Amino acid sequence: MPSFEIPDGPTTLALKTEAGFHKGNAVFGVTNKTGEGLTARFSVQIQGSGKAEWYSIQGEPERPVAAGETQTVTVVAKIPAATPPGQHRIKLRATNVNDPDNDSTESAVATVTIPAVAKPPAKKKPFPWWIIAVAAGVLVLVIGIIVAVVLMSGPKGTPVPKVTGLDYAAAVAELKKGGFTTAPAINEVAKDQPLGLVFKQEPAADTKVDPAKTEVKLTVAIGETVAVPTVTDKPYLGAQALLEDRGFTVGPRVVGEATGKEPDTVLAQDPAGETSAPKGSAVNLTVDPGVVVPDLVSPQLDGITGIKALQSAGLDIGTIGSACRGTVDKIIEQSVEAKSKVAKGTKVNIVLGAPSVILNGRQTCRLFIRPDVLVFANKAKLPATTIPRPTIPTKPLQVQ
Repeated sequence: MPSFEIPDGPTTLALKTEAGFHKGNAVFGVTNKTGEGLTARFSVQIQGSGKAEWYSIQGEPERPVAAGETQTVTVVAKIPAATPPGQHRIKLRATNVNDPDNDSTESAVATVTIPAVAKPPAKKKPFPWWIIAVAAGVLVLVIGIIVAVVLMSGPKGTPVPKVTGLDYAAAVAELKKGGFTTAPAINEVAKDQPLGLVFKQEPAADTKVDPAKTEVKLTVAIGETVAVPTVTDKPYLGAQALLEDRGFTVGPRVVGEATGKEPDTVLAQDPAGETSAPKGSAVNLTVDPGVVVPDLVSPQLDGITGIKALQSAGLDIGTIGSACRGTVDKIIEQSVEAKSKVAKGTKVNIVLGAPSVILNGRQTCRLFIRPDVLVFANKAKLPATTIPRPTIPTKPLQVQ
């Protein structure tokens, strides 16, 4: 079964004579019926007195076709106008380049009719055009003199382009093309004008001025303006509620860098607080993402590896304790829940499993933290914090 299908196409190819050729094109739809992408080679098949050199494929004759995709293929005809009138037929063929001998399909026939070229009319006795040419020359000379007088007496300069109805940036770009400079936008409350678009310009459109000496002033229509509240350092949801209460919308949330503030705290806003902005306009908020607390107990990590994991996450090590349970020297508890979001620099306390010993025939437990863990922890601490070296009990604790 052929991989490609050409379900529809024109039944005729219309020609138009221009520049010494009969020209036209026919558009076919080619569909990849398979479930995989294939590369198709397109060619034109001629029946009758037509010639292959008259036809070509617009674009690349060999191109990829995705699974299930239908592509448009245009056959371009360019037949010399001196070709005798008559008819021939063409078909579009689509061939799978991976199996060209067995996998191809053809469109339905499209008939091409080559028209007879009309013979030029018999030459008539030439009209004495020189008389009209002389009269026209005199008329042109008179008109030229009149135009020159009008131009010399009229205003000089470059017409100012019309930029009303454009937004400010587009208006500035259009004026710049003509060599004009533009003053800062003048915002004016105009409820009857399209908001955000220029509705006044000075000088007016088509006024002739010297661009090098003219600064164009543009007035942009805005709605009612209201004061923007300050929402930095507020929780995102609270900031959103306050802005919406004042008549603003909130733009897409922008995630900033973790700073040590609580997650979702607003770090910045645009426009800034205590400025004025059109009612209903958007205020964009940048929030603190916080950091994710790593899981130190599943799987269990040793003390130094756990402290390194906290460092990598942007967290600080808090206190280090020990308990007579769990795997010795492995973290068995962490004070902040794993995978929760907290402020950067948050202290996380850990508890390590302590070893048990046999003393006087009884199993006992010593609350003990390895010195290398304490030394590493003190080096890893953020500034102004130090883990005190715990006192090791002189008597072992009994396991209850």
